[in-house]
Amino acid sequence: MPPGPSLSAEARVIETVSRASASMVALDSQRNYLAVSDAYLRLIRRRRADIIGTPFDHQTPETSLDGLEDRWRRFLETGSDIGTFDMVGPDGETIRYRMSAMTDVAPGVHLSVTTDGEIIDGPAVPGFRVGHDVSPRERTILWLLMDGATGAQIAYALGISEQTVQKHVANVKRKLGAVTRSRAVVLALRDGVLEPSVIEDHIAIHEIIRGADGGIADTVLRYISGDLVQSSPQLSVNVGRPHRAWSPGFLESDIFACMVQVDAVQEAREFHGAALHHAGLPSAQWEGVVVPLLNDRIAVRGHMA
Repeated sequence: MPPGPSLSAEARVIETVSRASASMVALDSQRNYLAVSDAYLRLIRRRRADIIGTPFDHQTPETSLDGLEDRWRRFLETGSDIGTFDMVGPDGETIRYRMSAMTDVAPGVHLSVTTDGEIIDGPAVPGFRVGHDVSPRERTILWLLMDGATGAQIAYALGISEQTVQKHVANVKRKLGAVTRSRAVVLALRDGVLEPSVIEDHIAIHEIIRGADGGIADTVLRYISGDLVQSSPQLSVNVGRPHRAWSPGFLESDIFACMVQVDAVQEAREFHGAALHHAGLPSAQWEGVVVPLLNDRIAVRGHMA
């Protein structure tokens, strides 16, 4: 859920980037690290305490320092940057990563989403209204891209083909004026197509199993956030299995009750302080939102209260 209204725009960005499952960085206008995600720390193999408050320059190889000031100036002037950056690793090695960055996601706070498997080239596609006409299905795919899901995982989660996923990704990139998936996520966050709270949320996609009366008798877990799987590896073996087979407590949970309600009215519903007790996760109070999807799917987005 979104952070409380008392937080400043800068504090909200710092909080959401720190909790992001994607590899993300927030910098101030002096290139000091304000916030980093755990995925980014794994990418550069450093500890959060060692870099927060320090300049990005400290991680830049000497061979790249000469052009850094000019590149940063152009970034602030144009509002974006797409390309690669070399960084010094903890053992002195050079790490090359791909990035898509956007200025002023909050005043004086600049956001970068990094990837390690996408070829990035070219400017944003002109001539399209930013954020307009993004469909609910395309927004769901953006959620999952933000969460680090692959095309195959998205296809399995939503009950569609990988070719259909690729088509939706191409459409949403065109609508947002982006040439890469990571760029589309940055633009979607900047322009409100994705609300900032999606960064801090875990995502699960459930396929509905209906009983004789047409109501939800059970659900099958089709997708779960990678950071949850990392903290509780046993969860991964339950993807594709009915909850009744491995998590009977889920079917009596407040979240499941909310899913039944959402299925009846086909409208998203928030839940607050819902108790969740099932195998692989500690007993916890959760907050979030349940959203109806196509193909008899329901999405649960939330975080521990």
